Amino acid sequence: MKDFFALDGYIFDLDGTLFDSMGLWAEVYRKALARFGVAEMPADYIREVNCRSVSGGAAYTAEKFSLPFGAEGVIAVWKEIAGDAYATTVELKEGAAELLAQLRERGKKIGIATALDEKLAEPCFARHGIVAAVHSYTTVAEVGRDKNFPDVYLAECEKLGLLPEECAVVEDSITGASTAAKAGFFTVGVVDEHADCPPEALRAVTDMCVDSLAELLRK
Repeated sequence: MKDFFALDGYIFDLDGTLFDSMGLWAEVYRKALARFGVAEMPADYIREVNCRSVSGGAAYTAEKFSLPFGAEGVIAVWKEIAGDAYATTVELKEGAAELLAQLRERGKKIGIATALDEKLAEPCFARHGIVAAVHSYTTVAEVGRDKNFPDVYLAECEKLGLLPEECAVVEDSITGASTAAKAGFFTVGVVDEHADCPPEALRAVTDMCVDSLAELLRK
């Protein structure tokens, strides 16, 4: 198995990978759907929304449930429910800060590829003191396609000045991990209890899979 630290670049997802926030969004989605009169959240709903941009997930929601107020109305409700959680309460996943520090100490390039709006992420980065660790940031909204396509990873890889084979993509999502693997990246799965797949499914599509980022730390 390849040494995790042998690569030149590392592209991280945020929600469920670096940020312990998937439970937050699952609750946001449940409460929002209840407001919209949807009694039960479909089994595939979180997976479908999380691989899209915020606007794309909202548009999907509005269309799927035939909501009269459209994507903008969905986003307004999501933001109201989520409030200032990223700025005040969202924590990093176990081992995240230490892993970023070890990679930075070794001169590795660190990028972000996510569906999360950068304005939501920035206060969380600042609160946890990891702003300086991140070289660049790419969203699915920026590239115009969700994580069913490799664009967000390829764009971030280009920002890092590297080739896919020189980078690891670290993901909690089977959708993102599968897409990155097909694009030639070394893939690392991070198990999250709120993720879109069981751990064994994530392990099946990644080169390496861990229950915690702490397992990747160099002793």
